[in-house]
Amino acid sequence: MAAAQPVVIGVLLRVDIRGWRGAPPLLPDAPINVGEGREGAQSFFYDLSPKAHDLTVADVCNKLGSRLERMLTGERSPFAESTMAVRLSLDIGLAVEPSAESWTSTFPIDFLAVLADAGVELTTTHYPATDEGEPRSEDDL
Repeated sequence: MAAAQPVVIGVLLRVDIRGWRGAPPLLPDAPINVGEGREGAQSFFYDLSPKAHDLTVADVCNKLGSRLERMLTGERSPFAESTMAVRLSLDIGLAVEPSAESWTSTFPIDFLAVLADAGVELTTTHYPATDEGEPRSEDDL
C-alpha cells in the first residue's frame, strides 16, 4: 500500500525583527498580523497560502519557491541592506488523512535551496482531515 500524500491547507511566513522602525515590510502585501515581542522585537505574519485547494507539497513548493526567492533574496528584499537581526520561518500546514497507515511528504531540493539561501527555517504542522477533507479544529480533537 502506497503512503498517502498530505494536502497543503496553508502557508504562513513569520518575520521576527528586532529594531524595525516604520511601516511593516511589504512582501509583497502587508502582513495579516503584527505582534510585539520583548526588547523591541516585532513579528510580522504573512499568509502565503495557495488559492487552489487540494495541492500537494510538491505543487505548492514549485510555485512558492520562486515567489520566496523574489521576495527574500537579492536587492528586492526589504532586509537586504538591514543591519537588524531578522529571523524568518515558514510554516506549511498539511491535512493528513487520519485513516492512512502512513503518509509522506517530500520537499523539492530547489525549494529547500531557496529557503537556505534566504535563511528561512521550515516547519510543518499536521492536521487530521475530516471525512469532507477539511482539517478538524482543535475543539473536535
